[in-house]
Amino acid sequence: MNEKITGVCLTEDGSVPTVTEEQLPSRAEVENGSCCEKCGGPIVCHASLASRRCSWCASIGADVEIDPNWEVATDPELAPAATQNPLSGAKLPTWAWTLIGCVSGVIIESLAARLLIPADSAIRTYWSVTQLFTGFAIFSVCHSVAFALLMKTEGGTNLTDILLHPLLSWSLVLRELPRRQWVCHLGFGGLTAAAMAILVVGELPYERLLDWGAKPPPKTSLIGAVMSRTQEATDDKKTLEETVADRASTQNLDKDEKKRKKQKPAPQPRQTDDCIVLGYQTTSDGLIHSIHLGGENYGKLIYVGKVSPDLSVKKNRELAQQLSEITARRPFVKVPVKEAHWVSPNFVCRVSFKRKGKQGGLYGTKLEELVGPVELKTK
Repeated sequence: MNEKITGVCLTEDGSVPTVTEEQLPSRAEVENGSCCEKCGGPIVCHASLASRRCSWCASIGADVEIDPNWEVATDPELAPAATQNPLSGAKLPTWAWTLIGCVSGVIIESLAARLLIPADSAIRTYWSVTQLFTGFAIFSVCHSVAFALLMKTEGGTNLTDILLHPLLSWSLVLRELPRRQWVCHLGFGGLTAAAMAILVVGELPYERLLDWGAKPPPKTSLIGAVMSRTQEATDDKKTLEETVADRASTQNLDKDEKKRKKQKPAPQPRQTDDCIVLGYQTTSDGLIHSIHLGGENYGKLIYVGKVSPDLSVKKNRELAQQLSEITARRPFVKVPVKEAHWVSPNFVCRVSFKRKGKQGGLYGTKLEELVGPVELKTK
């Protein structure tokens, strides 16, 4: 006959738990230690013989306190939600939120500049250039500070590591956060600003940023031709104007051009050459509309043609002012033009042309750059 053991145990609040007769264990279950003899609750750990339901320990005949961690370890279903997901209650530190705010602010500002400022406008170009250089300067300062902290903390650091191993400096700063958190905030904010200026804002004048303003010097062959012409005038003990009148070039560009019109040569890429300004012609309001050029041909200085300067009104007047300071009574070489403002041969310009004639004339010329005055040394 399977006998049932009845028993009553109090709960923590002193009340009597309701236990039906079916929930009570059999004597066999109590004897083998698998159930509690009072409440019928299962005993998971046989060595302890303690019931998880009422905390009754049969081996000592008294209630015991069960560690909650032991309950969780023996039965994971009893674990609370916070214990099962430790990251659910994790919070980002204040410095992390500040860093996210700095980077997000720069991104929002760049997007606003991209959408609100019209494309191909000077304002957008100035904005992009300013943001690029400002962000890069801030990042450079913070990177230098981080590298200085690395050299102070760790020995054996070389100056080349600031460029070859940039992550070493920032790894030290990141490990010491939130200490010196301003270095990270400004550094990453500046780096983001520079990157967004290139990728988002745009309109960067790359041709101007890569141009450092260094103009290539005039060709030595051109300067040599001018010096040779000047030296001839000195040897003959004649003035510069008399030499021009006596030994002027006799080429006829119009005749050469008519001959070339009969032929149809294959198109060739434009070439560039340096020329000396021999004179210029102006409009009624004082603006230059054509410049007469002299160039080198087989070691001699000859008249090679004219060019119409495509300059703004301001630069056109500045050029006219410069040329008016070096005026001469006659052209340095013979020019097939009756009336013009002649100048001394010491102002160089760079032109491009479609082709070059047999006698050295340039056709299809276009002014590319004003090199400026050159100093000619004569005895």
